[in-house]
Amino acid sequence: NFQQLPYDHHEWDYNSWNWTGLQPQRMSGGDMVPAFYIGPFARWIIYRYPGIARRALRHPGLGWLGLKVQHVLVRVAWLAVGKPKLYRSEGALRAGHDANYHQFDACGRCSMRNICDGFHSDYADLFGTDEAQPISDVPLTDDPLQVVARGCSLEHAQRYRANVPNLYIWVAQPLRDPWDRVFPGDGVAPLDAIIQDLHQVNPTMVLSLELFNPSYWKQDAMVVAQTGLRKMKAAVERALG
Repeated sequence: NFQQLPYDHHEWDYNSWNWTGLQPQRMSGGDMVPAFYIGPFARWIIYRYPGIARRALRHPGLGWLGLKVQHVLVRVAWLAVGKPKLYRSEGALRAGHDANYHQFDACGRCSMRNICDGFHSDYADLFGTDEAQPISDVPLTDDPLQVVARGCSLEHAQRYRANVPNLYIWVAQPLRDPWDRVFPGDGVAPLDAIIQDLHQVNPTMVLSLELFNPSYWKQDAMVVAQTGLRKMKAAVERALG
């Protein structure tokens, strides 16, 4: 979901996405060009960046001045409008304008419609959207941050899944520190109940493990992988017997 991506520190940030996705720094031997921020003139820069980049490289003083002015305008916009609103607007544009996502009939009755991208048009053309089931047993959600960081009980996750069988959401209390992301079984998540519930959905479900704890990155990769696999197997065996 494009509106939710910026809230996850391990996902894309639109500022870096804009910069790394454009020339000339993507070209072999290309020079690094100045960065710009999400906000006023950002879209104009994206579509006219080759020309702006050349000017910034050929005439550094004028080019850098123009981008510094853009930085100032963006910071003013962040104070006046709010950075989350600007990011959400950018996310909606990327979904609808850039990536060709659209909402359909069921989306209009869904409580997630204000933060959901809907269906990619290619998918809708090939397979239709008849399988879409609106989430209607919760209030209308207008803030993607609620889904990402608010926290969700197991019972709440099960209510979501009752409407969308292939969707499973469980979030503990918001994780403010990456060191809180630990191996399965070492944290506070009710793994027994979660695994049992998942097993009812699909007894042959494949589980994967992502580790974002910086202390694990400093260890031997094979040791971390073996530890993670051992703890995952232990968690499943404990939950299912």
